[in-house]
Amino acid sequence: MSGLQFAVPAHEIEMNQTTRIVGKTDVVFVVSSDAEGKLGELRLSRGGVDWWPRNSKRRFHQCSWEQLRDFLEGLPSRGGLEGVGGIRT
Repeated sequence: MSGLQFAVPAHEIEMNQTTRIVGKTDVVFVVSSDAEGKLGELRLSRGGVDWWPRNSKRRFHQCSWEQLRDFLEGLPSRGGLEGVGGIRT
């Protein structure tokens, strides 16, 4: 390994629920970074996943659990992330 070092951004993840089976109420993760503050909220429900960008009241992105699986499994494996989003392994 070379002497190069890369800064890893610090992110803070906050969960507002205790451990339980997800029922009628979404589990909400507030995602923040040191550089940008609050990035948004990740909301998990039995039906799928919603991403609410920072300061959003009406606009959000949603997908089913199957769509999330297909998206994540379509990404390069962890060992193959060189050049993707500035990530180097």
